Amino acid sequence: MKALSCLKINLVILLLLGLQQIGYAQKSWQDYPRDLFQGAVSAMYNDPDDGSLYVAGVHEINPIDRYIISRVVRINSDKSIDTLPQFPQDYEVIYCFYKWQGKLYAGGERHIYRFEGNFWAILDDVKQNMALISACTFIEYQGQLIVGGIFQSGSFKGIQEEAHLVAFDGLRFTRFMGEDTVISQGGIINTLEIYNGELIVGGNFDAFPPLKNRGYKEVVAWDGHGWHTLGQGILGDGNELVYDLAVHRGELYVGGIFQQSTGAPGNGLAKWDGSHWSNVGNGLEARRNWVYYLLFNGDTLNIAGNLEQVGVVHSPFARFINGSYCFDQDTVMWQGRHLGYLGDKVVLGGQSLWYTPQNYTTTLSVFQAAFCALPSGVAQETLQPQLSLHPNPARTGRFVINWQMVRSATPLRLRVYDCFGKIVYHELLPAAAAGELEINLGAAPFGLYLVSLDGSDGRVTKKLLLQ
Repeated sequence: MKALSCLKINLVILLLLGLQQIGYAQKSWQDYPRDLFQGAVSAMYNDPDDGSLYVAGVHEINPIDRYIISRVVRINSDKSIDTLPQFPQDYEVIYCFYKWQGKLYAGGERHIYRFEGNFWAILDDVKQNMALISACTFIEYQGQLIVGGIFQSGSFKGIQEEAHLVAFDGLRFTRFMGEDTVISQGGIINTLEIYNGELIVGGNFDAFPPLKNRGYKEVVAWDGHGWHTLGQGILGDGNELVYDLAVHRGELYVGGIFQQSTGAPGNGLAKWDGSHWSNVGNGLEARRNWVYYLLFNGDTLNIAGNLEQVGVVHSPFARFINGSYCFDQDTVMWQGRHLGYLGDKVVLGGQSLWYTPQNYTTTLSVFQAAFCALPSGVAQETLQPQLSLHPNPARTGRFVINWQMVRSATPLRLRVYDCFGKIVYHELLPAAAAGELEINLGAAPFGLYLVSLDGSDGRVTKKLLLQ
């Protein structure tokens, strides 16, 4: 679980090598060219001056040595794409961008960079091929650029011990406020935000409590004089992480990995009003959600992650609209990692689902629809075809499907595809508005499958995970 902190995508990408695409409709999405990024988008950032969108990700994977080469592009308001220069450090993975004092900064797995117009300047003191830095997040606070992540001894001149939060004045780095009592060795800072004039820090440090502040629970605040928790923090058993923070209408929204079953508010998404924690709406009603990124568009909260819902497995995108959640319908993106804007459209960047060097699915898409299906809580059964699978994930080849169709004039065609696009099960079902059927895939290998049901209403698909 901790290996996913700071969105370390390298190993996850390699696990997906050899998988292929199953093509099906994405009515709500418009994809960018699939050779723009291969495997994953690792960072996105809207330029506050002109609204252009910076996107970083894996541009190429060497199929023999399996090393990665990153790319950074700028998508302009006219939808043209400019490719920025490569980084001086090979195999760099970029985790964050920030524009400060008119210049673009980038934080990566190996270095902190500043864009000088035609090249990236390295700002830290890490020697080549020494992995001492994971810079995960930037923010401006009290006239300085604050950087969070993991920085080991030797990363910066004058900071001889491990730090997790450093300040940059344009010339040199210093340990934030001269001390680092937020977390201890082994923890990580994923996100920073300003709320009520305080610097809010989110990450994973409950499992690695510092000696001075052992009660910190994944999100804490600096008030200008010292650190303090927000209420009881994000409670749990030590496996909780905070990935992103957002402020809206006087409340602080927190996204990450935490569950109500462990005492935390919400299932991956909660909010703090200055004195109390609470769910967002009725909460993400699921067994487990991984919320990676939060982006408000007016009063609409856009959510990128790996989201679970009854009948929906690993949905990469959701919206919280008018007090209810709506979920993306079966995009081929495996996980949503980042969100940004292009004009009035929301852009989702993430990790591809099926990937080989020759054939891979999207990692960058623009959301076209005004809504992502009707909000949960509105009776949808009579308005669009429904398909649910249970148990999902399944531990054997046996599972049950339930369906409900709008029209039932024609027989229904059921197919199950494996990750290579091969049909491993098919059956022609009689015309029926609703039904239930147990399916037995026998000794099917563990992995991801696609269950497809075709009828008068068109096609509805759901993902099935055998584990």
